[in-house]
Amino acid sequence: MEKLYYTAGKSAERINIQPDLATTADSSALKAAYQEILKFYYDHRNDPQVSGNDSVRMAMEKIAVTTEAQLARFFAARKQPDSVIAAYRRIGQDIPAGREDIGGATLALALTYRALNNLDSTLAIYNRLLADYYPPWDSLERVNNDVIAVPVDKIKIGQALKDSIMTARFMREALAYYGRLKSDYPGSVTARTASIYTGRTYAMMGQWDQAITELQNVTDSTGQMAVQAEVLIAGIYEGPKNDPRRAIALYRRILDRKPDSATVGRAMLRLGRALCEVKEFEEGRQILADAKKKFERYPNLVAPAQMQYAQAFEQQGRWDRAVSEYQWLMENYPYSEEAFRVALYVPEHFASIKDEKMADIWYNRAIEFYQSAARNRQGQPMAIAGGGALVDLYCTCPPRHRRRRLRFVRASSPRRSWRRRNER
Repeated sequence: MEKLYYTAGKSAERINIQPDLATTADSSALKAAYQEILKFYYDHRNDPQVSGNDSVRMAMEKIAVTTEAQLARFFAARKQPDSVIAAYRRIGQDIPAGREDIGGATLALALTYRALNNLDSTLAIYNRLLADYYPPWDSLERVNNDVIAVPVDKIKIGQALKDSIMTARFMREALAYYGRLKSDYPGSVTARTASIYTGRTYAMMGQWDQAITELQNVTDSTGQMAVQAEVLIAGIYEGPKNDPRRAIALYRRILDRKPDSATVGRAMLRLGRALCEVKEFEEGRQILADAKKKFERYPNLVAPAQMQYAQAFEQQGRWDRAVSEYQWLMENYPYSEEAFRVALYVPEHFASIKDEKMADIWYNRAIEFYQSAARNRQGQPMAIAGGGALVDLYCTCPPRHRRRRLRFVRASSPRRSWRRRNER
């Protein structure tokens, strides 16, 4: 069984190293290798030399559990959710597994249903996970950040469903869950993490002062306020409390503490944005430019930084420069959420100021942009977003553009015949 597992691992490694060169035969071979491991386990788990030898039995179970998890990820990459669900369900149900493996499989199962928008199943599994996986620790008694965040995600589900009664209940449940952790493990990392999530919960409830009070009491090993808590407080002052000056001071203090790189990037982005909000554009843009340079290998940070950079010029009334920066964003980070928003925003702005020539240029540019996303990202969320954006573009562009643009929308729409009938 170990030899089979080693062979499958080498096949997976080859595909992961050069995924673009992987053929259908490569994928089929990897799937067959995983299935062969599991068949060996099921065929031999009741053999006397296995069932009667704890070390052999446990080793085989561990390999089988790991293989099921890898098979689930294999199916997920190929967008086969039913197979993903079946694989994760077998862990702990058909194959004995430890607490940590069962917890990981249960969480992955919930997230699979979440991605499918099957929220009833998601919530049912979340509830089981919170009950069975308490405290939310791994085998080394470290906090499992994915599990401890589940009560907050339940609140987000309630909000997405626009069910105020459900949301209020989930908020109460979250406060009770985090309160229990603080009570059961006072003074521990678990309690500090629970306090941070308590602050998050109060913020989601709109109780900003209670959120700040809770977060201010979260300290690190040196006795200072925990950086993560300070970032959340700064966000509250920048956003709902509308006190950008206070937020700026907090972001500067966070950066002075030299936290981890992810926090540095987030703080630089928010500091630049807050400075522009109080019309300190030069410093704000410089910080955003520094963030782009420092984190140039991280598109998820560079794209929003570039968006803020362009918006700062627009806030100053320097529209021509802003358009140039928006165009740079679309050309260099075409599959970012920010670029998708900009592609529609710029032509709409030109149309609103009655600059029909530039509006026409940018509507055409937007069509090409969204078509490219739909064409080059087939089967991916960006392809769907590109098709949807084309429809939005048709609906929002000025009437004089619509007839000419309808053919572009129809070419990218799965409902071509419906549109043809209605055009008549």
